[in-house]
Amino acid sequence: MNIFQDSDIFKILSEGISEGILIVNEQQTIVASNDKANTMFGYPSEGLNQKHISSIIPKKSHTVHKKHFQEFVKKKEKRAMGQGLDLFGIKKDNTNFPLEIGLNPFKLLQKQYVMALVVDITERKKAEQAINHWFQIFNESLNEIYVFDANSFLFINVNRGAQLNLGYDIDELQQKSILDV
Repeated sequence: MNIFQDSDIFKILSEGISEGILIVNEQQTIVASNDKANTMFGYPSEGLNQKHISSIIPKKSHTVHKKHFQEFVKKKEKRAMGQGLDLFGIKKDNTNFPLEIGLNPFKLLQKQYVMALVVDITERKKAEQAINHWFQIFNESLNEIYVFDANSFLFINVNRGAQLNLGYDIDELQQKSILDV
């Protein structure tokens, strides 16, 4: 008997949440998932249920994940997973995608579980890459590029080409207005 699948309460509560939800038991088997999680990982409704968690984690992470999972269950403290790391999930079609995970252990009917709130951050990563690309173009251009406040005329940013031409570094220029140079 799976209390999560046999109860409409989990479905009612979990479908109103924008994150994917996975409930994992101590054997690292997914015992419940909401539609958002199933869709995120490319499965039909309830398609993740009864799958081992390793089926949605990159193979290179299996050994370390097993160790971290066991330590996490012992500590019983909620936390964000992989702070400062790039985490990935594996979809049913074996493609990977970047994600963030929040973990919350809990006990129900004398059994230990972990609830994972999963967020697909693909679009955020694409936006970060685009910003980094444009920042690199801005900074490396030998053409002078000035960004200043339209009201005060204080410099907000200038690229490397402008700094070389004016003979000031960015910190010095941010203390000046375009009228000062």
